[in-house]
Amino acid sequence: MSSPIVQYDELKKLGAEGKYRFTISLALFETINNLPGIEANGKILLFSLLAYPIGYAMSEHELLLVSGMNERTLIRQRKKLAELGYIKYTPYKEYYIDIDAITDAAAEVWFSVKILKG
Repeated sequence: MSSPIVQYDELKKLGAEGKYRFTISLALFETINNLPGIEANGKILLFSLLAYPIGYAMSEHELLLVSGMNERTLIRQRKKLAELGYIKYTPYKEYYIDIDAITDAAAEVWFSVKILKG
């Protein structure tokens, strides 16, 4: 039995010219999807933040629209990600996504699982 092949209209995926495009390495995408200790909404928040280029001034309203979260969920997930060290948030100033902390946390889990399995 063969594996299914992913198909889609690439022009529709990339969107209109001049718009921001969501690009992320497959390795980072997989790492975020397998992060321990965060809910799906936390992962969506990370992906939403990573969808924009460095230096982009994203309003709270825009982040709510992009992520699909309500304000309370956004605040809760932002707090959880900050506690875990995956982001640093300075209100009305910046979001800093600590990709090293994300990959280190995933590596720790992978290493722990590898040791347990032998």
